[in-house]
Amino acid sequence: MLSETFDYPDAELLLLLQQGQEQAFAAVFRRYHVELFRFALKYVQLPALAEDLVQDVLLYLWERRRELAITASLKSYLYAAVKHRALDYLKSQYARQVPESELPEYLATPTQADTHLQAQELTEAIGQAVDELPEKCRLIFRLSRNAELSYQEIATQLGLSVKTVEAQMGIALRKLRTRLQGYEMLIIWGLIVPLLG
Repeated sequence: MLSETFDYPDAELLLLLQQGQEQAFAAVFRRYHVELFRFALKYVQLPALAEDLVQDVLLYLWERRRELAITASLKSYLYAAVKHRALDYLKSQYARQVPESELPEYLATPTQADTHLQAQELTEAIGQAVDELPEKCRLIFRLSRNAELSYQEIATQLGLSVKTVEAQMGIALRKLRTRLQGYEMLIIWGLIVPLLG
């Protein structure tokens, strides 16, 4: 019986999970469900959909527990899995909504060079837009997107409440979306979803 499973390090939890220990799965769920949900929400913007994506990833983890070869940390694996599910969903939704025949020519059949130039231009535009954010917004945005800290970790590091961090991220994202109007097509194709999700 695993009475203290929740306190086990991830590596031990993963071993127990691979052995079919349901308590280990429950511990993984308790440990990561909320933060994975918030992470997914940055991409898909819909709470019910974010919840479905996280549930899918966690269910996949349980169903494939014996055959998964997780070389990175469990946390990194889960975040990467949620990110891939979210991006796949966004791309599939966009493909259904906009037939290829209606795409602008440069997006319907982009060359590798075109895509690289567009991504480079976009990266520069994002960098400039981030630099123009108010100081607190800019710092919180960079800690969230570049350092990949959770809102709780940012709040602890900066001595703020989680609500303040959430509010500042909301301000930052609204300002960036306004500033980056005209790049919507590239954003949807996933070039900067991790930044603006």
